[in-house]
Amino acid sequence: MNACIPKEQLATAGVSDTQFRENIAKQIAVQNFLLQSIASSTVTVTDKEISDFYKEYAKANKDAATLKELSAQIKQQITLNKQQVLVNEFIASLRAKATIETSSDL
Repeated sequence: MNACIPKEQLATAGVSDTQFRENIAKQIAVQNFLLQSIASSTVTVTDKEISDFYKEYAKANKDAATLKELSAQIKQQITLNKQQVLVNEFIASLRAKATIETSSDL
């Protein structure tokens, strides 16, 4: 992975190159964990969903490309939306099961 963020921007944000790389690594680890933990392979997108999405999109964008031209992108967007719902549900289930203990020693 080659992050293209100038060192000046990192310095301005108060982030070292090492911290930046560690943050990216953590984000990737979390993303991989979530993808392994949810049943993303069960996500399906129907032709009707694609068609309905396109109709709404075309209403708002009069000069929109054709359904045929956008079908793959629309399918990808709907898939991502459904996966995000699964991730949110998974996180909510983890929160529901979590026990948080506080200490007054701090």
